[in-house]
Amino acid sequence: MEYKYAKMDHIWGTLYLGAYEATVDRQELRDRNITTILTVLGIQVMPEHRHPDIAYHWINAEDRETQDLLTYFPETYALIDACIDAKEGVLVHCGAGISRSTTIVASYLMRKLRSPFKDTMTLIESKRGIIQPNEAFIEQLILYEELGYRLVATDRRLRQYLHRLYLKYDFSQLNQYWQRLEVVEKGTDGFNLGQPYVCSDCGQKLFNDIHVLKNDGSAQYRDLDVCGRVFIEPQPWMSDQLAVFDETAHELEIKCTHCRQVVAKCGTMVSNYKPLVMTINCNCLHHKDVTGLQLMMLDNRFM
Repeated sequence: MEYKYAKMDHIWGTLYLGAYEATVDRQELRDRNITTILTVLGIQVMPEHRHPDIAYHWINAEDRETQDLLTYFPETYALIDACIDAKEGVLVHCGAGISRSTTIVASYLMRKLRSPFKDTMTLIESKRGIIQPNEAFIEQLILYEELGYRLVATDRRLRQYLHRLYLKYDFSQLNQYWQRLEVVEKGTDGFNLGQPYVCSDCGQKLFNDIHVLKNDGSAQYRDLDVCGRVFIEPQPWMSDQLAVFDETAHELEIKCTHCRQVVAKCGTMVSNYKPLVMTINCNCLHHKDVTGLQLMMLDNRFM
């Protein structure tokens, strides 16, 4: 599809949304008093297109269904809001000003104006008619609304969304998952991991209550049975073991790093010659509607 669009459009206050071309037009940047440019793209603004009196910020992001922008919303909000408070222009752009940058601008306006997703998109579209975030970004914005325009690390909806986004079939994005989850946790006031669980043999800490995968416990699950299994988020101490897949095995054993007792297992399979981790498929009281990789703690191996 071929789009016709302006290089940048005024959206609200001193906030502008646009394409990469807008970063090159020095005169238009001056006319609109742009002092800050936020790039949401796989590359930064090239040195030859930079201007000495403009501050540049960059989020390395692709326009794809597996891209996380959600965990960047708090820091981009702070950046944009500081510019608007100072009455200085801020340009948020991606390649064409359609998907990635629209998502960031929408997240700012949703929180600033306490505006629902649909109303916010209507506002932005009235200023720039070509906006069209991809399905994953729309899902992230809708979740952001459900979370009250705040990212709180103790909210299981947020944690399980990130788990599903980064760890859909395997552990190839483990480091990125842990990095972005850590950003959310550090940004949560009074964050508490909850009760710790340790290896039954040596007392080495294994995980905390917040790492247990389960649903929100609402009334709709009340009459269901309990399966008794404990599935958890991958832990950093497991990284070396999770990186090693044996394509001939049907499960991956996870050992305590201190005493080497097997404390957890992952069900595995091979698809298109690629080893994958099986996902949780359980309709019990705690796990119905929970999506995630099947990393299960073994009975009597933790306490």
